[in-house]
Amino acid sequence: MGDFTGFTFCGLHSFTDLQITRVSNGSRYNDTILPAFQDVTASVPGRNGQLYWEAFYSNKPHPIQIAFDGLDETHFRKLRQTFAADKEGWLIYDELPYKKYWAKAQNPVQLNYICFDDPSTGARVYKGEGTINLISYDPFARSVNKYLDEYSAASYPNKDEWKDSCGMKATKGSYDGTSSTTITVYNGGDRPADWMAFYPISSTGSSLTTITLTSGQNTLGTLGFTTITRKDSNDTFMRINTRTNLIEGCKKVNGVYVLTGSLYNEFKTSGDFFKIPVGGDYVFTSDTACTEIQYDYLYY
Repeated sequence: MGDFTGFTFCGLHSFTDLQITRVSNGSRYNDTILPAFQDVTASVPGRNGQLYWEAFYSNKPHPIQIAFDGLDETHFRKLRQTFAADKEGWLIYDELPYKKYWAKAQNPVQLNYICFDDPSTGARVYKGEGTINLISYDPFARSVNKYLDEYSAASYPNKDEWKDSCGMKATKGSYDGTSSTTITVYNGGDRPADWMAFYPISSTGSSLTTITLTSGQNTLGTLGFTTITRKDSNDTFMRINTRTNLIEGCKKVNGVYVLTGSLYNEFKTSGDFFKIPVGGDYVFTSDTACTEIQYDYLYY
């Protein structure tokens, strides 16, 4: 763990697995604190200026300056393999280990080095510096875990340094319950959160008719359904996915939900696929017990 000097990509740590160190560009670190975004505007004939409608985040670049001293041939090869054009994986910075970006190489790694012979072994070693440019086409990071007590002091010795920036509750407590008609949820991220909810469905179908999200007396979102009949005998659950706006059939295999290919969107009769707002406690309610609700915090 090295704040501002270490990172993990595809499960490999820069120090221990790749023998490289993240360094500053000169005397300071540079950071673009938001993903790249594009404004949607329109010109109006006959008047000055433009009309602004909205903005969309497009991607998140990750320029990483590195240095190395004693990089051997084995790890030189591992660098090529790790940052190949088709390699994708989670990127986690040591100073903010609670969030992870899905990333890949944006262009080939550039290295400047001098090669030496190790006097003790006769093997070649490399000393120098370089640049790794990664990019996340999903511009937002996701929470590694959602509650502070899921980050042990042994694995996260710098926890006290970043805990105030993550927006997380100290412990799960009664949040994110299972097999209930009423589940309390909380979003500690920077963006409204997509969610996936799972409901059982049997040969007689499902009695689910309403899902709502409330804050106190205020209703923040609702979905309504007509009588749901099962389409495939393999479907033992329905998954409502607000990221894709799909209602899908699935089954559970070794504790994991597996999609079957069935779609149930035709049974939704009212409402929009809502998200969980940032901050605050919210109550997720349905007239049929929700087996499980899954969501991540989204961070810039």
